[in-house]
Amino acid sequence: MKPIDLAPDAKTKSWPLRALNLFAKAALPLVILAGAAFVFQDFRAAREDVPQRSARERVWTVETQTVAFDRFQPQLRLYGETQSGREVTLRALVSGEIVEIASNLRVGALVEAETPLVRIDPFDYESQLIEARANLLEAEARLREIEASTAAEEDALELARDQLDLAVRDLERAQELVASGNLSERSVDDRRLIVSQREQAVRQRVNNLAMQEARAEQQSAAIARFGRRIVDAERALENTTLRAPFSGYVSELNAQVGRMVGSNDIVVGLIDRGDVEVAFTLSDSQYGRIVKSGDALIGRPVSVNWYVGETPLTFDGHIARLAPQIAAASGGLRLIATLDADSRADLVRPGAFVEILVPDRAYDQVARIPETALYTGDQVFVVEEDRLQPRNIEIVGFDDTRILVRGDLKEGDTIITSRIAVAGAGLKVRDVNAPADRVRAPLARAPSATVSE
Repeated sequence: MKPIDLAPDAKTKSWPLRALNLFAKAALPLVILAGAAFVFQDFRAAREDVPQRSARERVWTVETQTVAFDRFQPQLRLYGETQSGREVTLRALVSGEIVEIASNLRVGALVEAETPLVRIDPFDYESQLIEARANLLEAEARLREIEASTAAEEDALELARDQLDLAVRDLERAQELVASGNLSERSVDDRRLIVSQREQAVRQRVNNLAMQEARAEQQSAAIARFGRRIVDAERALENTTLRAPFSGYVSELNAQVGRMVGSNDIVVGLIDRGDVEVAFTLSDSQYGRIVKSGDALIGRPVSVNWYVGETPLTFDGHIARLAPQIAAASGGLRLIATLDADSRADLVRPGAFVEILVPDRAYDQVARIPETALYTGDQVFVVEEDRLQPRNIEIVGFDDTRILVRGDLKEGDTIITSRIAVAGAGLKVRDVNAPADRVRAPLARAPSATVSE
């Protein structure tokens, strides 16, 4: 079957007509765009010109400081802790039962010097003292007895010597009578025997006297020994009462009534109330700087601040000594400062975290400026005719938030202390610290249309 032809006239049109139809369809959008562009240009040409405002130069408001050279000694701000300069642990010097303790003996309590803290039962020690005194009295009585016997021996020796002298003279007369023939030899021999007996009696008395003197010396030694026992007994009796060696705070307590304690048992710990020290660390560079300057470190005054509440407690003191070893962990030198007695050091307790201000070495002919005035590590900006000029400086020291400098500065220069991100040579500034007659009004228009920001 033959298909139906729905466009019988399409084949009858020639190809030029079809090409013209396609060109007309493509050219129509271009004509519309060209017309719109023409109209836009006509409106733009008819618009009036808007006046242009020239760019203003920005003026930066800054704070300044006048440079002044002088001798400055900065303060080192260090930190440390307080510690007790004198602390003692009291031990029982005698053994026994505790029968009494001080009414205010508590941990943390303040006790005054020579206050009786603990009393141990003194009964046994009183008995020892009585016995020692009795032994001394007995020894002294024996010595007096020996001295009496010695005196009797001395009298007997003197009498024996007199008898010996008589016997010797009688023998001499007998010998003379024998020579004349009036006495026999037998009578002379009898008298020689009597002289010999008398000599033996004298020697016996001398030996007895030496023995009595030796016994007296022995008894004197016994008396000295008993006297020492009395002293020991008195001291033991005195040691039954344990007293505070100084005024201080009770840090440890191991005493209660009824407790048995032995000799050398820990009873009470005390911390001296007035002897407070401060331990802190000085870095190697700080220590070397002070020592190199020739200033003495020992005896250097310090100021200690203890921050409790809103207002810190301030105490005066001085560096007393250096630690025997370098603090290897912290990398510095450990120093010990003592607080002065008149600075109410009894208010602070050991273990407090404190701030210590120590004078550093002194610097001659330096300027002290804020750290905010420093740019790029070694440069500041000077204000000259309301514009910035850079100056190179050298940092020689630090004083808290300020720095000590030397360099391309002179007395009376005005440097900025504000931070400006675009600080540079020629930047225009306004000094808020300058007097009113020195403040210049900024120009309304700059000759060149430049913007510094």
